Amino acid sequence: MILIIRGPETYLSQKRIKELVEKAKEEKKEIKFFDLKEENDFLLIKREFFNIGFFNQKKLFILENASSNKKFQEDFQKEIESFASSPNLIVFYEKEENGSLSKAIEKKAKKEYYDFLTKKETEKWLSRIEKEKNFVFEKGAKEKLIELLGNNLWLIEKEIEKLLTLEEKRISLLSIKKLISPQLTINIFNTLEMLAQKKKKEALLMIKKHLEKDSPQYLLSMFVYQLREMLILKNLLEKTRNFSFLQKKLKKPYFLIQKTLNCLRFFKKEELENLYQKLYLLDFKIRKGEIPPELALFFFLNSI
Repeated sequence: MILIIRGPETYLSQKRIKELVEKAKEEKKEIKFFDLKEENDFLLIKREFFNIGFFNQKKLFILENASSNKKFQEDFQKEIESFASSPNLIVFYEKEENGSLSKAIEKKAKKEYYDFLTKKETEKWLSRIEKEKNFVFEKGAKEKLIELLGNNLWLIEKEIEKLLTLEEKRISLLSIKKLISPQLTINIFNTLEMLAQKKKKEALLMIKKHLEKDSPQYLLSMFVYQLREMLILKNLLEKTRNFSFLQKKLKKPYFLIQKTLNCLRFFKKEELENLYQKLYLLDFKIRKGEIPPELALFFFLNSI
C-alpha cells in the first residue's frame, strides 16, 4: 500500500506520521525512515521492503523528500504495482509546499493533505487537545489564545504545556493575558532580520534571551516554522499581492502576515531556501540522534 502525506501544516502531518509509527510499534512492524535528499539507493529500499523475515514481519517505510529525487521516482514507478499491492505500507512524506510526485505515484497512492487551520478549525483542535490532556479552558480562554497566537499549532501546544505547569487541569483567561503574547514569534522574525543584516552580536543576544526560557530544540523548531512560513508567503507573492487573498490563504492574523512581509525584505528567495534546507537537515539529524540540538543551533547560526 502507498500513502502520500503532505500539506503546509507540519504540526498535523508530523502528528499523523507519529500515529502511524506508534501503531506500527504496537503491531510489531519493522519501521524504517529514509530521507531521499540524502539517500538514493532504490534497490536497497526495494530489497528491504519486500524481504520476508523469519517471522514474516510486516513493515512501515517512511520516505521523506521524494519529490526532490526524480531518479528514485523513475525507479519506483517501474515497480509501482508491487508496492501498491503489498500488505506493507510505504509512506511518501512531503513537507515542501510545492513538492510534486510523478503522476504514476499520485494515481496509485492514497492521499492525506494537511492545510493550515481556520479560526473555527483551530477552536475545534483546541477542544480535542483539551480532552486529550484532560484539562479545561475557562470561558474566553480558548478564543484569547487564538487571538494572540493565531493558528501556530506548534507554539500553541508549547504555551499550553507551560500554562498547565502553573494551573493544573485548568487554563484561565487571566493566565493567558498575563503570560502569553505574540512576542516570541516577533522576536524570531527580529532575530532572522538581524542575521540577514549580518548583525550577529545583536542576534546572539536575542537568542541568549530565548534560551533562558526555551530549549535549543524548541528554538530551532521555531526557526524552521518561521522560515517555512516565509517561503510559502514568498511563493504566494509571485502570484498576487492582494493582502485579503494572502490572509485568506494563510489563515493568519493581520499582524503576523505584516511581520512576515517586513522580514521578507531582507531575504532573497534563494537565501530562504538555502537556510530552510540547512535547518531541515539539522532537524532530521537531531531526530535520528546524530547531533545534539545545542550543536545544531551553533552550526545553523555560524552558517549564516
